[in-house]
Amino acid sequence: MPHVAALGRRPGQLDIWVVANDGNIWSAASSDTSGWSVWFSLGAPAAGFPKGAPVASVARKPGQLDIWAVGNDGNVWSAYWSESSGWSVWFSLGAPPARFAAKAPIAAVARMPGQLDLFAVAKDGNVWSLAWSETSGWGGWFQL
Repeated sequence: MPHVAALGRRPGQLDIWVVANDGNIWSAASSDTSGWSVWFSLGAPAAGFPKGAPVASVARKPGQLDIWAVGNDGNVWSAYWSESSGWSVWFSLGAPPARFAAKAPIAAVARMPGQLDLFAVAKDGNVWSLAWSETSGWGGWFQL
């Protein structure tokens, strides 16, 4: 069963994502003024995503969206969108030594516009975290 991720990036604007049968992440957006967009593909990394995998999303600020999912390779993959440049290419955030199961859910939070935190349970049963800041970028995975 596919999982749908959704968020409101600002009042009157919604974005949704789903991993479809083709292993790509698909998205649609809605605004109070124009209604729903057509579905569009954000693609996937070379390893692809498992059909129906959960997608995590945050709006770290109204003009900046970030999404994550665990790929078939057990790594966390990310892409981001900004009003000025559109969608980025997929990039890997790796995984802890125990790796993640291909459909492992990720919890993501933007503590503030310049700080992101990810949490996920690895195959070893432990919770692992990864943090990003505007000043230092992505850190390394650490066990909680």
